[in-house]
Amino acid sequence: MRLLADMELAVGEVAQILGQSQPRVSRHIGILCDAGLAERRREGSWTFLRQTISERSPHPLAAAVAQLLAAGEACDPSFAERCAEDRRHLAAIRANRENAAAEYFAERADEWDRVRAMLGPAEKVESALVAALADAPIGRLLDVGTGTGRIAELLTRFDLADVADERPESLPLGIRQRLQLAVAVLHKPAMLILDEPTSGVDPIARDAFWRTLIDLSRDDGVTIFLSTHFMNEAERCDRISFMHAGKVLAVGVSAVMGGDYTSFTEVNVDFYKPIIEARKATIGG
Repeated sequence: MRLLADMELAVGEVAQILGQSQPRVSRHIGILCDAGLAERRREGSWTFLRQTISERSPHPLAAAVAQLLAAGEACDPSFAERCAEDRRHLAAIRANRENAAAEYFAERADEWDRVRAMLGPAEKVESALVAALADAPIGRLLDVGTGTGRIAELLTRFDLADVADERPESLPLGIRQRLQLAVAVLHKPAMLILDEPTSGVDPIARDAFWRTLIDLSRDDGVTIFLSTHFMNEAERCDRISFMHAGKVLAVGVSAVMGGDYTSFTEVNVDFYKPIIEARKATIGG
């Protein structure tokens, strides 16, 4: 609580400072929030914690609790030392993060001009914001930065810049599929699992989508598992696995990698032989 009196902290930071597991810290944070002494604030994938009381709180009990904590640090040497130690831990954690961030940006200094070229002129952005707000009252403001330019990069790469201010549910299916893929690769995952990603998409959009998948695989080294009912799509993959009713029937190398269907390994012959025989009997073959 004394740390929260100075600043907001991420839940992970609290766990590091106290040297305790995050589940245990989260349980205690829940108690503080239920008691009205603190509150959580979500920002993207982060959860921040802030104190809701102060010595100037209008509620007498809240002010008294804050005054008691301040007095405890001022009058109890052991408590004061523990608070000071926690603040030193926090300073060290934040210094390490600042150093890591500085190294990250230094390593990518040569890319900044390219990244900045993807961003719109600040004057146009400000004008658009003013026009969007019009005469509406302004409440709490959130600074939405582009960080390393990753959002701008993906908008350009996935050809989404023209619809950046549209709501996802209003977009055509093909564009919505590209948006979902862009969101999936936002944090540069090593693997993607896609379930019939081009279902319902027109042929032109499907081909563009597949070009993007191939770029992700070849250029970014992303391993992609996907399911499809279209054989012309499956043949673009490096390896193909045939499945029926949740069971693998055969696995092999696709034509694009120099394979052919005669080289496929039959891994579940007993399963699909009766199916084939039944089919032959049906057609009289």
